[in-house]
Amino acid sequence: MFTISGVMRGSGDTLIPMFISLFSLWAIRIPSALILSKEFSETGIWWSIPLGWLIGLVLLYLYYLTDSWKRKSVIRHINK
Repeated sequence: MFTISGVMRGSGDTLIPMFISLFSLWAIRIPSALILSKEFSETGIWWSIPLGWLIGLVLLYLYYLTDSWKRKSVIRHINK
């Protein structure tokens, strides 16, 4: 997840990877920690971390496959 996100951020596309990272933390990891902790106590909390990473990885990989991140640029190209 972090590698794919870093590739896209390094190419200049920062907005979508940021939203996917926030989604995987706030909408997946935290609720799953609450739900899994009721059933499996602290082990459920630990399992919520790779679950959030896995869902974030899948979403980032799907965005990576669109190639729309390749159209971003860190520097402005000047046409002469």
